[in-house]
Amino acid sequence: RFKGLKSDRSERSTSDRYSSFDNYRGGGRGGRGDYRGGGGDRGGGGRMGMGMGDRNRRGGGGGGRGGDNWNDPHFDPKKKVSAFTAKTVKISALSTMKQFPDWIRSGCKSQVQELNALQQKIVPDLCVGHDSIVVSPAGSGKATAVLLASLYRLYSKKAPTHILLICADHIHVEQLRRRCLALGESVPDLNVIPQISRGINVRPHHLQQGRNVFICTPGKAINLCECGQSPQESGRNSLIDNLVSVTIFDSDTLLVDPLFNKLKSTFRYLPVTINVNFVSNSFCQEMKVNIMENKLLDFDADTCKKQLLHRDYDNLKFWFVFCPQRSVRVPMLKELCKLNPYSQGLIYCGGGNQARIVQDALKSGEPSFSSRILETENMTDINEVINAYNAGNVQYIIANDFSPIHMLSQIDPKLLKVVINFELRSSSTFLKRACVAKYESAHKKVHYISLIDEGQSAVYEQVEANCNVSLVELPPNVNEVLIDEAVAKNDE
Repeated sequence: RFKGLKSDRSERSTSDRYSSFDNYRGGGRGGRGDYRGGGGDRGGGGRMGMGMGDRNRRGGGGGGRGGDNWNDPHFDPKKKVSAFTAKTVKISALSTMKQFPDWIRSGCKSQVQELNALQQKIVPDLCVGHDSIVVSPAGSGKATAVLLASLYRLYSKKAPTHILLICADHIHVEQLRRRCLALGESVPDLNVIPQISRGINVRPHHLQQGRNVFICTPGKAINLCECGQSPQESGRNSLIDNLVSVTIFDSDTLLVDPLFNKLKSTFRYLPVTINVNFVSNSFCQEMKVNIMENKLLDFDADTCKKQLLHRDYDNLKFWFVFCPQRSVRVPMLKELCKLNPYSQGLIYCGGGNQARIVQDALKSGEPSFSSRILETENMTDINEVINAYNAGNVQYIIANDFSPIHMLSQIDPKLLKVVINFELRSSSTFLKRACVAKYESAHKKVHYISLIDEGQSAVYEQVEANCNVSLVELPPNVNEVLIDEAVAKNDE
């Protein structure tokens, strides 16, 4: 019996030797002899030991599971209820900043003075809760419009109320969090809670108080919906029951494969009565089909407002260069960089390894070109790359399918006139790649050049059908063709 006990002690981890009291994980030590395993102070009893002690006695069990080892320092079950808990506003279609409540306008004074033309079109529908599809160029102000309407709708009924915002990656989550906190500086009881990997864990009491804006990546949105389910009452969900609206940012990423499956899983929890909005820089047929076939919203209903404000991409010029062999693409890329009259641009590759191959090719031989790869998940590093490009210290930014390309909207549009598709793997990413540049005018073109070999012919056939665009073969006088029409007129 004592041999069994000794063996049990030697194999048990340090965390099992303590109860789960305070900061220790795991349950208590196992019992001895006739006793079953000792339970932790907070985590329940231990499992029954096996193979220890004599045949008439049960050995000591292992430690219990223990507590979750996390306490919310802000949670106070005895605190006074906020004076704004029962406050509501009469919802109406607002179209100017003056119409917003004082507690929104006062926090926006340094951020938004007046709504721009695009915001005046989309804010009224967002405020009253009409399902909306908003497509407009990068930097046009659609994110600010959505956040203002979301803060307003938080007071459409008594607390608790929730807004759910879903983004493609944690960098965009952080951007929206900062923007929401700035715009909602004076909003009473506002909680802006990001949900990313290794982020804050939402507890049930979070969902039972306050005015909450949850900003999530797709996978964490599923976890959040599951967290709201009540174990006591079947069919009750403290998140969904108090959810006011759901907005999908980066829809040109989340409404197409591979992330669309995660988004669909979130929509399994959402009743059709909840207001849903889709926001993106571009829109393709695949996105429309996925919305309609999966009934994410009633696309053809009068209450579904389709604000397709992309101006038919009239600032984009779609070119292609045919490469008879795949091995010709790298020399062709270098030749395009050599003939580029702007000496700067953006290059898209399929993956990280291919991006490094392209970077090595650009800096080898004569002439050589300076470049940086946009592949980090650190916002500071990304800003450093973009600032170096805007300062003229970097000629080309190389991105791939996993790069946070929504950050490229920070590039000075005067410096982004040439975008090169070195490789395209899916037709649904074609327009998304082109629409990172801020819109200036129809005369100030962004030249979007695709290198096509025999292996990519089928993909580009899908591009023309899926994106409703026509690609034109780039003529030999590349330098002259790429000159901005506005620049050419000024020269004349």
